[in-house]
Amino acid sequence: TYFVSLDTLDSPNQIVSSLINVIQPDFVIEGEPKAQLLNFLHDKCLLLIIDNFEHLISGAPLIAELIKQAPRVQVMLTSRERLYLQGEWVYKIKGMQYRALPVSRAGLETAVPEIELEKYSAVQLFIQSAQRVRADFDMSGADISHIVRICQLVEGFPLAIELAATWIRVLTCAEIAQEITRNYEILATSWRDIPARHRSLQSVFDYSWHLLSEDERSALSQLAVFQGDFSRDAAVAVTGISLAMLGALADKSFLQAAKVVQGDTAVTCYEMHELIRFYAFEKLNGEVSVQIGDEQLSTAIIEARDRHARYYAARLEIYQPRQSWTWIDDVPAELGLEIENVRAARQWILQKEQSKPHAAINGINSQ
Repeated sequence: TYFVSLDTLDSPNQIVSSLINVIQPDFVIEGEPKAQLLNFLHDKCLLLIIDNFEHLISGAPLIAELIKQAPRVQVMLTSRERLYLQGEWVYKIKGMQYRALPVSRAGLETAVPEIELEKYSAVQLFIQSAQRVRADFDMSGADISHIVRICQLVEGFPLAIELAATWIRVLTCAEIAQEITRNYEILATSWRDIPARHRSLQSVFDYSWHLLSEDERSALSQLAVFQGDFSRDAAVAVTGISLAMLGALADKSFLQAAKVVQGDTAVTCYEMHELIRFYAFEKLNGEVSVQIGDEQLSTAIIEARDRHARYYAARLEIYQPRQSWTWIDDVPAELGLEIENVRAARQWILQKEQSKPHAAINGINSQ
């Protein structure tokens, strides 16, 4: 088994030399390096673990050729984007495990035994990372719920958990959680031994954003108006996105697709990681121009939220007469999977016309 990290490479042309340096460091290159590498691997039986391939995606044909020329070589490769190779088997990697704190009907978090929460991998990573930064960090009983909250906010994303833990040197766990809810840019570090693009969530997202086409960037930022799960029909109605574009964003790990059951029917729902949503929302917001409630918003955001509110107002009216709308506590089962979007639509309507929410709905529907 050989582990090959491509993290520091700038060009697909460097992949061959990186493989050679790991597999056979004393390899004497005579002639064309790729031909020699493939000839060397031809009759070998081994596992290659290749890490961080997404920024070298145009080098995917080399992997296809390697598998063809060396049939007993198995390749396990990590990438934020699919390679689109015929022999490719895709396994989605989710965030580390954490226990979501249950919430009562009053909106208050209910207690969960501390020992039960500590067994989750995301919580353990935060504690270990915090102790590396501050050796005397001793988690108190009051800290555990805030640590779980941090893990929830970043949805178990390991790098984000490690970056959050670095702040334990100057902030309490409660303060870290509070800062993340205000601005994810707190998730940054000055570590010198990792690539610059991994030293902050902003850098990670900036780099991934750079790899998207203009059409993909536009589609992703438009989808940032959704909260939690949303259906393909909703995405098309609100943003005009095509099925091919949804698939492309899912293949590049900006969206997660999952099959869910509604009644007797299985449908596909999409979800965007909350941190990615924050980032994409900022891209859509662009230059601030209008005050809506407590927010300064661009025309693009206002138009997107209006479309979102119109869609969910119309959807809800199918199942409930408008005069009986309660939005939060009484959502029809058909809309249960998209309850967060129903809530977001309601909140937007109230922001635009706080004293007359139903008038605001009528105004939005008439546009």
